[in-house]
Amino acid sequence: MAYGGSAFLGYDLIREFLVHHDENNLRPKVIDHLIAMSILGTVSGLVAMNTLRGAFQGFLFIGINGGMITYWLSQCGMRPLSTMKGSPHFYYEKDVTPEERERIEMMD
Repeated sequence: MAYGGSAFLGYDLIREFLVHHDENNLRPKVIDHLIAMSILGTVSGLVAMNTLRGAFQGFLFIGINGGMITYWLSQCGMRPLSTMKGSPHFYYEKDVTPEERERIEMMD
């Protein structure tokens, strides 16, 4: 599952249906994400307003606008601790003593 949890079960099921044979999938991930968000937006708009106009508004607002924004946010890493890829790498010269190494590492 992409994000885990039951809150995104509909999204996960649609994405699984779209990419269940990923070796034949030529679409970029953004297109799959927009298709899934458009389906969810259309269904939620239809349920919320009970008209075709509501379904179309849900498709436009949630599917297109929300889909682009959420894909961009997921690619930027807007999740907790996503910017912490690992500890920083320190490169020292040959003549650095262990005391100087410890002092440099503690400068954070």
